[in-house]
Amino acid sequence: MVFGIAVRVVLITFVFTLLAFAVGLFCGIITTILYGAIRHIHPDMTWAYKFVAAPFGALGLVVTFFLMLVNEIRRARRPLELTRTATRTF
Repeated sequence: MVFGIAVRVVLITFVFTLLAFAVGLFCGIITTILYGAIRHIHPDMTWAYKFVAAPFGALGLVVTFFLMLVNEIRRARRPLELTRTATRTF
């Protein structure tokens, strides 16, 4: 049970981290292109990775990890609570 929780948390965290990195990279590239067009300079695309995509990915990692961990712990405890209430006599 604990191994299943850990695997689900790590896999979903990995997927959402990649998704956050991709969205951040897309936003960074668009912003860098617009900045280069407005300033009439050749845009440096490494800024999109360093200052936009990497922080987006790191934020996505932390947020997703803790949200999934809390969600999976609640999900694992739910059957225990249901069996406790079912065995009580009123």
